[in-house]
Amino acid sequence: MWPSPTNFNGPYPVNATINDDNGVLFASLHYRFGAGAWQEVPSDGNVGNVFSFTIPAISSTTIIRYYLEAVDNSGFFNTGFHPPAGQSGPIVFQAVFTVPANPRAIDDLTITSSGNDVQLRWDPITLDINNNPTVIDHYDVYRGSVGDGSDFVFIGNTSTASYTDVGVISGSPAQQYMVRAVR
Repeated sequence: MWPSPTNFNGPYPVNATINDDNGVLFASLHYRFGAGAWQEVPSDGNVGNVFSFTIPAISSTTIIRYYLEAVDNSGFFNTGFHPPAGQSGPIVFQAVFTVPANPRAIDDLTITSSGNDVQLRWDPITLDINNNPTVIDHYDVYRGSVGDGSDFVFIGNTSTASYTDVGVISGSPAQQYMVRAVR
């Protein structure tokens, strides 16, 4: 469940443990923004009896209501809701739209060499500079000669928290790197 208010623009992941002696045939999440119409989204997938769902991101401050629906695999299509009142008593939270702040800086960059390649690794960025959750689209990687950083040149980007600079060691002077998270 999301705290109310929450200063996160989404998307909002929701995970639920759903059990039934006959198995679960179908599970969905129903949500609505403010007084808008109810929308239904199927499960994004499940691992065992833990089902994942996603409520889309918001574009303005709003009240979000949601409930879960599951149908069993008994052949009678028994249906259950959480909360039990379903649409009449959904889970409610206020999502406060915030102007996204810049992501936090990467502060744990490790650099190792392998042959003529340089491997960069860091922990994924999940918070902005105000400690609010943020979603990173990719990381930009820059290289420069050791010095004041005035000669950094963009060399590529990656959607993961690692990057390999191929062939850079062969005959090159010492290098320095900078990695920047991009929303």
